[in-house]
Amino acid sequence: MPKVGIVISNYNGWQDTLVCLDSLQKQTFTDFEVILIDDASPNDSVAQLQNKLPPNTVCLVYTSPSPLD
Repeated sequence: MPKVGIVISNYNGWQDTLVCLDSLQKQTFTDFEVILIDDASPNDSVAQLQNKLPPNTVCLVYTSPSPLD
């Protein structure tokens, strides 16, 4: 089990999220896992991110819009 869990939230910003994920992979500390949550982005964020997830990314969660919408 990794010592550190990093939660990243994405909403319509897959380019910035990829930069963030890339930066994390360059760290010297490697005992971490990434939990990536997409907050129901209406653009193609999920498709863009799915193909580029690093190995230590344990979860890509798609949340649905609020039931009040």
